[in-house]
Amino acid sequence: MPSKRDKRRERAGGAVLPVESLRHWRLGQARNQFSEMVRLAALEGPQLVMIHEREAAIVMTPEDYRALGSTPKNDAPLVEFFEGLGLADRSVHRASGETEREMEL
Repeated sequence: MPSKRDKRRERAGGAVLPVESLRHWRLGQARNQFSEMVRLAALEGPQLVMIHEREAAIVMTPEDYRALGSTPKNDAPLVEFFEGLGLADRSVHRASGETEREMEL
């Protein structure tokens, strides 16, 4: 049987939910009901904390946080990155009407 959390993710299509759709907590309320907010983060998804009607923080599960950064970082230098693409035998063609221009750096 799917959990409430699984159902929520299915409705969202696996996509990140917009901040506006999150449950909002005023800072004092979040502080006083922190355990409840964490429990709801596990059941319903991320919870938004507001300070003076401004977005201040989002409380989420470690699983949701890890899902945000699911693409591995490639720390290879840029030259190595381009060399690894296997494009050495390709040529570059200038589009018609494209001209060069000088730039100050």
